[in-house]
Amino acid sequence: MPSPHRSSPSPSKQHFPTLPERAKQENDPRLVAAARELRDRYLEQVEAGTYLPEPCGKYEVSRQLTANVEPIKAVALLAA
Repeated sequence: MPSPHRSSPSPSKQHFPTLPERAKQENDPRLVAAARELRDRYLEQVEAGTYLPEPCGKYEVSRQLTANVEPIKAVALLAA
């Protein structure tokens, strides 16, 4: 009695239909230039400081810690 698992061909030997090559899509140069102009304007505003992210972080990283820390003691070197 043949095994039911061996009736299907192995995955490496299956023949898949080949897809036709896609034509390369050309973007409209006018739209590309407009997108670059908008990007440049936005980056100018960001670099000028007009658009800054809102302070909505979870941690306050600019706060200094005020802890009583003892200075590190100097350790004498051993003679070689």
